[in-house]
Amino acid sequence: MAVEILRLVGVVVLILMAAALVLPVHLALVWQTDPTQPSTARVRLFGGGCPAITVYDSSKPPKAKAAVRHRKKRDTARGRRWRPNRTLYAESTALVRRVTKVVHFDAVAVDAEVGLGDPAATGQLYGQMCPFLFTTGGHVSVRPNFDRACLQGCASAQLHFTPLAVIWPFACFGWRVFGPFR
Repeated sequence: MAVEILRLVGVVVLILMAAALVLPVHLALVWQTDPTQPSTARVRLFGGGCPAITVYDSSKPPKAKAAVRHRKKRDTARGRRWRPNRTLYAESTALVRRVTKVVHFDAVAVDAEVGLGDPAATGQLYGQMCPFLFTTGGHVSVRPNFDRACLQGCASAQLHFTPLAVIWPFACFGWRVFGPFR
């Protein structure tokens, strides 16, 4: 009797794990510079069928970290150290390209004011941002502030992705950069 119950619980856990990998995950992000308004990140699993889980909330104080004992550092000059090579950089750009294909943005809204303090630098930054600002599918409003250095505003995004589809690009990246043919 106890073995049958354990077997049934195991099957249910496996089904839930498979569903978590196959069904889409919905993510809602809100960022605000106003200290009275919280910045949040919420996740809804199983295709959005379960209630939202708050992953980050800026209105809550951070938890105190436990004291960590520091070990004596070893001399790293001995032996060969790993250094990034061209393959890492090329595969990193390919990883970003592959991940952006499987992450789908449902809604994007940005309302911000950006200034660097120097009018020439602010104009250059705004000019470099224009291709991204005018080609997004959402509501994006970024105003340059040529008078002072500032970053004020709010942004929100709703996106969804399938965890199994996101795992594959990372596995390919790891194999190509750190695999046996390296």
